[in-house]
Amino acid sequence: MLGVNASSRFYNLAYKLDPDVTLFVNEYNTIENPGGVTATPVKEKMEEILAYQGNENIKGAIGAQGHFSPTQPNIAYMRSALDTLGSLGLPVWITELDMPKCPNQAKYMEEILREAYSHPAVEGIIIFAGPEVIGFGQADTRGQGLQQHGDRRCN
Repeated sequence: MLGVNASSRFYNLAYKLDPDVTLFVNEYNTIENPGGVTATPVKEKMEEILAYQGNENIKGAIGAQGHFSPTQPNIAYMRSALDTLGSLGLPVWITELDMPKCPNQAKYMEEILREAYSHPAVEGIIIFAGPEVIGFGQADTRGQGLQQHGDRRCN
């Protein structure tokens, strides 16, 4: 089943199982900096999926992960990347929006959020944050922080 058109076939199968669900292509390094993956391959991947026979009516969307570095964000690049992703006419969501602590974190996050909220293609934003007490934001993404500290998420 893997190989050429594997993603397109998986989207087709998911669509057949539930034609009402929105199916996302969610990628990293698309809006953060021009040296990353860039938005163009993500747009092309979604175009390929939608062009696959039987996928014409899929409710598709784009997820652009937003793991920004603790430096001044390149808002012009972010806007250009969102324009590229938005050119498909599909909803765009900023997913996993975060930035490591830095002296200007609040200022930088405000700039990022203002740009995202003001962009016509962006329909949603998911902030990637959690309590420090369980080690959220550290490299370990296997949930061991929750296991080690019990369920103190709501304290």
